[in-house]
Amino acid sequence: MCLCVIPLLQDSGKDDTGVVVFKMHESIREFGHKAIEAELGLVDDQEDENATEHCRYVLIAECDTWPSKSLMHAQKICAINCFLCSKMELSDDSFSVPSCLRVLNLEKTSVQKLPHSICHLEQLGYLNLSGCSRIVDLPEYFGNLKNLLHINLSGCSELVNLPESFGMLKILRHINLSGCSGLATLDEPFVKLINLVHIDLSGCCALINLPEFFGKLVNLMHLNLSGCSGLVALPGSFGMLIKLVHISLSGCSGLKKTARIIWEANEFGSHQLIRLL
Repeated sequence: MCLCVIPLLQDSGKDDTGVVVFKMHESIREFGHKAIEAELGLVDDQEDENATEHCRYVLIAECDTWPSKSLMHAQKICAINCFLCSKMELSDDSFSVPSCLRVLNLEKTSVQKLPHSICHLEQLGYLNLSGCSRIVDLPEYFGNLKNLLHINLSGCSELVNLPESFGMLKILRHINLSGCSGLATLDEPFVKLINLVHIDLSGCCALINLPEFFGKLVNLMHLNLSGCSGLVALPGSFGMLIKLVHISLSGCSGLKKTARIIWEANEFGSHQLIRLL
């Protein structure tokens, strides 16, 4: 047997500044393309039952309804990305399979209500619902998504509250609620998300206050409250956010006594930098 060793990078000369430039070897590039093609499925025919049988990554393009038949035999899919599906609607059994899904992108679809079957995706780590402006609420058992790390709800302007079970997302680290202009309050279950590192609430103009025990989010590092014009005060527990390094309060015209709260936060953990942008 003959083993051929191919270098990963090729020397392609120098640029104008004399720096040596490398590029990926053509054989390695071709191998990568073939590997991706073998595991990538394109769904543009909702009746094709074999489109995704052996795929791990699926692109759903220009579909008005969820392609349940095409995903019927999909047992290996770990990522689904919807592209140009602005009219897409979901059925009750849309997420009955696959159970191993880790990434779901429904950005800018016309989804009005997430089916309860989405709560079966226990391996889901990333969920993008940005621009889904018709969503009013999330399923009651949304907290079953216990492996969720990142959720993007930006632009969900009709969203008025988060379900009680939301507090069960114990390992959630990043949440984007920017532009959720209908969100008036964050209920107490929100402060159970103690592993949150990044919270974006910019443009939540109906938000009046933060939960009293907001300071329990002790791992929080980045907080964006810009454009929260209805916000009248920060909770007294704010000084407990000892890891906070960045906060944006620009456009928070209703806030009072902000200086004292920020001073307390600095005294509690003098190493951090807190900015009023």
